[in-house]
Amino acid sequence: NMFDACGVNHYETTHSAIIASLLDPNGSHGQGGLFLEEWLQVLCIDGVIESSKAKVVTEFTTFNGRIDILIEDNQNHSIIVENKIYAQDQQEQLKRYDDYAQMAYGHGNYQIVYLTLFGTEATSQSGDTVQYVQASYSRDIVGWLSKCIEKCATLPLIRETLIQYRNHIKALTNQDMDRNGKQEL
Repeated sequence: NMFDACGVNHYETTHSAIIASLLDPNGSHGQGGLFLEEWLQVLCIDGVIESSKAKVVTEFTTFNGRIDILIEDNQNHSIIVENKIYAQDQQEQLKRYDDYAQMAYGHGNYQIVYLTLFGTEATSQSGDTVQYVQASYSRDIVGWLSKCIEKCATLPLIRETLIQYRNHIKALTNQDMDRNGKQEL
């Protein structure tokens, strides 16, 4: 697996870059908004952003924090993704992102996604008053990658890259056959 060989493992910034690259309609994958549309459907937030006009940025710096993945369209709509693999929430992290989004996009024009390995909730000090979508690598990212693999069945380079990344995520979330087989033994 090329992701294992490159040492991707558990580095949030690397996973954010991979996911952002796939979500980017202008990404080198050449699939336009397809992957973003599939992701929005998996998370049940389709209609929040116009995928064909989306711009995707990683490590976007605001006046009160750094957003892991920011997706914006030309209609002033956005999706803010906070990516957590093993790190803890920073002080009032989601509240600060919510404050930024309220100011930058206005009420109802954005969605915050809290992505963790297993879909855990944000800590109360981070996101108690914030509306956000709980997402997981184990269910949502694996499911999204599976849908993308189906859509790219006739594109071997893209399909195999997606399969390798999905297998890497499955290993990271203890869903790989090797780990399960070892546990059974």
